Amino acid sequence: MNKKGLAILMRTKMRPLSPSSSSPSVSATNKINQLQLSPGEGNKSSALKINTEREFEVVRESMNSAISMNKTEVLDVVLNDFSEGYFSLSSENRRKLLLILAREYDLNRAQLHELIRQYLGLEIPQGDKAEPTSHEEEGRLAAFYRVERNLRHALKPMYEVLFERLNTHPGGLKFLSIIRADTLSILE
Repeated sequence: MNKKGLAILMRTKMRPLSPSSSSPSVSATNKINQLQLSPGEGNKSSALKINTEREFEVVRESMNSAISMNKTEVLDVVLNDFSEGYFSLSSENRRKLLLILAREYDLNRAQLHELIRQYLGLEIPQGDKAEPTSHEEEGRLAAFYRVERNLRHALKPMYEVLFERLNTHPGGLKFLSIIRADTLSILE
């Protein structure tokens, strides 16, 4: 998808899925949860809470794997697990997961501060010369470009990796639009 198409998608008004239009896997998960918690059992709310917490942790781990994994053949399976798990979460757990994604996978601000300090401390190389004249000037240029490269890398949040991978994954754009709708509902 090109940048223009992505910009149009981001500007559209999205609404979260209603419970009646949820996927079949969500309804199947809800039925399983209801069967596990028959009225004859003791404390239904505590068993449901333990089950949803376990589900939440599984989805959180699959999200972490999807961000940190490098092998593409396994990545599709992990992205499928994450998207299916996300759909099975309640709206409160979805909110919790998106907040974790925003907080824990954001920029490393301490590293960014240090790189900015280094960048500001460097002597800016002269742009009017075609080639460096001395080894000292070559060293300054190399340090300058290295700090610039590190700054570019540090300014890219970790959650962007997840979004890029989901965008290229089959069905991922639809999933990203659902995540966007959930994020907008949190912000409202």
